[in-house]
Amino acid sequence: MLTMSLIPDHATPFLFPLRDIWGITPQTLRLWLQMAGGVSIMMYDLGSEFVRFVIHLTRRWNQLLLEDLFLGEKPVYSGVDGLIEWEDDMGIAVWKRRAEIRLYRSHLVIMPDNREIQKIPLGCIEEILIQDQSILFRLDSGDLLRIFRLGGEFERVHDALCKAWDRLLRKTRASLKHLAPDADRSGIARAARLMIGGKAVTRERLQTACPLLWAALEKRMMDSEIGEPFSYLRSLSQEEKIAIGFRGPQNGSRGQANLLWFLIPIFGKNSSSAGNAMALNMTLDMDATGPSSKAITPCSTSRNSTFFFRFIGRDIYRRSPHRDFLGRVFDRFLRDLNHAFMAVDFCVEPITLSERRLSEPPNRKFYYSLRVMPEVRLLRSNFIGFIERQRFSGWRKEVIDLLRFNVEAFDDEQKWNTH
Repeated sequence: MLTMSLIPDHATPFLFPLRDIWGITPQTLRLWLQMAGGVSIMMYDLGSEFVRFVIHLTRRWNQLLLEDLFLGEKPVYSGVDGLIEWEDDMGIAVWKRRAEIRLYRSHLVIMPDNREIQKIPLGCIEEILIQDQSILFRLDSGDLLRIFRLGGEFERVHDALCKAWDRLLRKTRASLKHLAPDADRSGIARAARLMIGGKAVTRERLQTACPLLWAALEKRMMDSEIGEPFSYLRSLSQEEKIAIGFRGPQNGSRGQANLLWFLIPIFGKNSSSAGNAMALNMTLDMDATGPSSKAITPCSTSRNSTFFFRFIGRDIYRRSPHRDFLGRVFDRFLRDLNHAFMAVDFCVEPITLSERRLSEPPNRKFYYSLRVMPEVRLLRSNFIGFIERQRFSGWRKEVIDLLRFNVEAFDDEQKWNTH
């Protein structure tokens, strides 16, 4: 276990694990450490060693984050430093820093010298370009990531990134073609760009790209173990906004099942009716090869529950916002949820566990995802509650009760249940 020691001149030495650090903030030659339990430590008078110390501590701490986030997975490409620029969808610079670049099977990781890591699912990358010895990534959020000053590693980094992204796209395309063999090749290609990495896509977008594929996905959903919940929730929703996601086995091995999941928005007829909610459920696809098939997600609870989220604050919803506004909010929420789910390998625990459960040692690794993934923090704040699988009549009654609770609750912090 990596530890850090603070040895005051006339006091008892203080020893703690690096995993007890929740945040590192350098500021005008002072270093703030945010610790587990809400304690903060301020360090100063480090002299000429300040920068070196911050870089060394941040890199060791980020390495621990990577070990927990990737559960021992080895990087495909690592050990390369470059200059990173991040612009938002308005073209405004967010930050610019020197960082190490690491590539994993389905993620790009940016490790700056003085801030937390950035974990970017390859499925969130829309295109990769070269411009003036820079590698540009256009993300589905509209943000632009620029990597440059790679020296002699430029071609190798670009080649590795393009191959990893193309591999993920080809796997997605093959899985979708298997689902809808009669769909034309160009339609499958358009759909694969939308659903790369397992992203859920709305009916209105997918029917435009490949109508036969949407019909195949909907049939798979109706034939699955969550067919009844899907059908009931669909009756409460705006059908064009229903989203379905599909991800095939990621390592190409037999015996692994496909993952099928849906997100259904419930807008409500008015501010007092059941609304301001999104229902999420996932299941293994029926093509799985019997009881020996393994889920491709590490979650233990995902397949046994339906999860519900708000898409705006309860106070805002009570002011009866226009449905077009709710539709735009849902589109953004779907993008953030796709990003968050891909980043945590389609695991719901970082989003749904209570604060008490998150603080327990077996779940501490999920705390790290909260710190480095703003989308996960957003989903946690919008989480309403979950309903476990049971007989359909009992499940439907609980859904009605949960939706009523959601519109009657005043405080955004109120949850239906926690675990």
